[in-house]
Amino acid sequence: MYRIVMTVGFYKKHRRIHDSYILEYIWIDGRGNLRSKYRTAYSTFDSMDIQPNNYIPVEHWNYGGSKASADNNEILLVPVAHYANPFFEPGRAFLVLCDTYRGDGTPTETNFRHDAKKVFESGGHGRRADPWFRIEQEYFIAQSGGAAESEVVNFPQNDENSQHYCGVGSRPVTLRRLAEKHYEYCLRAGLKISGINAEVAFQIGPCSAISAGDELWVARYILHKLSEEFGVCISFKPKPLPNPSTLNTKFSTEESRDKNGLKCIYKYIDRLSKKCAHDAGFASGECGATIRIPNSVLKAGCGYLEDRRPASDADPYQVIAAIFSTACSN
Repeated sequence: MYRIVMTVGFYKKHRRIHDSYILEYIWIDGRGNLRSKYRTAYSTFDSMDIQPNNYIPVEHWNYGGSKASADNNEILLVPVAHYANPFFEPGRAFLVLCDTYRGDGTPTETNFRHDAKKVFESGGHGRRADPWFRIEQEYFIAQSGGAAESEVVNFPQNDENSQHYCGVGSRPVTLRRLAEKHYEYCLRAGLKISGINAEVAFQIGPCSAISAGDELWVARYILHKLSEEFGVCISFKPKPLPNPSTLNTKFSTEESRDKNGLKCIYKYIDRLSKKCAHDAGFASGECGATIRIPNSVLKAGCGYLEDRRPASDADPYQVIAAIFSTACSN
């Protein structure tokens, strides 16, 4: 008979298999689309027992970029935020959101986070900023390959009297299970998703400063990935149907949330109203759309404003940076 001898080295080697972690790197490519790939990481330890100070190395990575050019177009992926990965066993996998940089260290054209971070780090010109955002993402579900009107299977509507708005039943709501599973997975990931309308939208926030953009992009990613399971495509295009879908953004600062903050809110709206959505850096906003104060805020005399101008496909980093820099300027 053979006798198997498991040395300490053998034990460590095979213990590492069970101490592996899945890191799913997420980034925005040169066309503004989400991409991802996986890397296996291992916790480190000096003995057979796992110690509390062990860590998971989250390293920079890269991807080849466009292969259409003969130039050196390798793009550096720099991790900026991480969240629990709801698609795997809890505690075993993480979503790693990354910034993108060229080889010379300059940010890529679609790395809007780089500039937005500078805006928030500057603190604006107001003494009491602490900006909070809550972003409502509207979207369309399409049969396949796009979101032409004939392909859309859910019907987001801006008209609150529409049968689809917050409706119940198979006519007003399609693929509720997709919306609910997205809701659940965002919560598992640790995102601050504050609610959904099954037929139309989800809301991220309130989040502080740059994290609002981070969490919205990760929520978009989770929705795209779940669409694979349901055999549909997600479109954030603002006008596949006559009623445009939007990226309504609620904004407040410490000053506007404080007692008698309504005066501050009116000041912000005056500054924002002097710039249309395009000038403010939104991807494809509607200049005729509105900036409003909810009735609850008017009654309380403090709180937040809601900028309804951004279109649903806008980059959230551009939106929140534009609102903050404009509202809190001199």
